Amino acid sequence: MSTKRRPAHILRPVRCCVQLAEKLGVAQNDCFEDDTTSGGETGTGMRIVFRYNEGVRHGMCKLNLRCFLKDLKDEQCDYLFYRCATQTMYFVELKKTQHWEKAFDQITKTIRHFEKKAKSDMDKTKIAGIIIGDNTPPKANLKLRDLENDFRRAGYHSFTKENNGKQIWID
Repeated sequence: MSTKRRPAHILRPVRCCVQLAEKLGVAQNDCFEDDTTSGGETGTGMRIVFRYNEGVRHGMCKLNLRCFLKDLKDEQCDYLFYRCATQTMYFVELKKTQHWEKAFDQITKTIRHFEKKAKSDMDKTKIAGIIIGDNTPPKANLKLRDLENDFRRAGYHSFTKENNGKQIWID
């Protein structure tokens, strides 16, 4: 019987979701998806795709938060993507309508929820918030800028609002 080992690049994504579950102090379940760099909402056309620069290979784990955090009753954001190599968490909200403040609220509530549950302190400098949505009217841009600045002042990595389902490039 052969005990041929699988190559490390195949094993890494599985460990990535395990690593995320341990970091958050939760049990891994069907809401976790290994080696996934995209997510979207059926029927809305809203989608996020993480793209790597050429030559960069890193495991990603996607956690569907609508599946995982049902107890928050639609107050949670849509996804948490975890990049293992940098241990960066990307909290993502897909918004078809122009309710940017609600989207921002959903991201910050989800982050706070995990900060309370985590086994150890979460490194705020490795937490990013991303809203993917329709075009933003100019008045909303000013409010969003204030919210983004508040997010950064609180010590978090970054906050981004992207129009029309942009692809997010990461190193």
